[in-house]
Amino acid sequence: MGRKRMSDSVFLENNKLFLAYLFAFLAVLSWATAPLLFKIGIKSLSFDLAVFWFLLFGGVVLTAINLRRIIDINRKFLFFALVVGVATSVHYLGYLNGIMSQQVSLSIAIAKTSPIFQAIFAGLLLGAGIKKRTALSMITCFVGVIFVTTNLQFQAFKFTSAIISTLAAAIAWGFLLIVMIKSEQDEILLTGVSLTFAAIFTLIFSILQGKNIALPAENSEWFWLFYLGVAPTAVGVALWAKALKMADKMVHSIIILDYLTPVIGVAACIIFLKEKISFWFIMGFALVVIGNLLRDKK
Repeated sequence: MGRKRMSDSVFLENNKLFLAYLFAFLAVLSWATAPLLFKIGIKSLSFDLAVFWFLLFGGVVLTAINLRRIIDINRKFLFFALVVGVATSVHYLGYLNGIMSQQVSLSIAIAKTSPIFQAIFAGLLLGAGIKKRTALSMITCFVGVIFVTTNLQFQAFKFTSAIISTLAAAIAWGFLLIVMIKSEQDEILLTGVSLTFAAIFTLIFSILQGKNIALPAENSEWFWLFYLGVAPTAVGVALWAKALKMADKMVHSIIILDYLTPVIGVAACIIFLKEKISFWFIMGFALVVIGNLLRDKK
């Protein structure tokens, strides 16, 4: 009887970990394809106003889904929603500012340092220690990301304001995901409310820049703004936060999967934008795969 209970417990634990990996991969897939879809679909809006609209769509949809739970919102919830909302606004404004102001590959490389900041904040806020195997895995994945996104072409490298904003985006992303776990709030409701706050903060930023609220010039842009707000921005963040929470002490193994984002994103550009792959892309892809295989296990 004891063996059966132990077997059932192991099965439930493995099933929980499988779902955590599945949710994480779906989030990564939505994030990886978002830059391509943004580039193809959004033409008439400035980057900050586009951020405002898709954050607003994502926040409204997720909040509406959880409308019955609005009455459960308390001061603690609002505090975490505001913190996550500010971090979310900083992330998207910083990241898209970097993409608009410098080479996209450089922006992606800097942004994909976020798993390192996730690991740091997980240690500071969650008390999750980093094992040697996990550290080696992160280093291997990071080197692979550098190969894939930059092709090691750093001759013209300059430490610009765009680089600083993209680095701020990476730090904000790592911070907000760990704060969502620390909050112990419902991921879906917290994501919805924090995205709504983020949209408000982004609009304030745009107004302070002297801009007026603008509408997309084409109907197709409304579709892409709605998709980008709901799929990668709202659902993607909620799934990732859920995966991190379900993984428990294996949180760093889930974090490492985020390194697949630029690999899938670059592959999508190769397929749909006919971009050429290089030797360094192949080497980097191999390192990311190896790094994921190195992640620690229970």
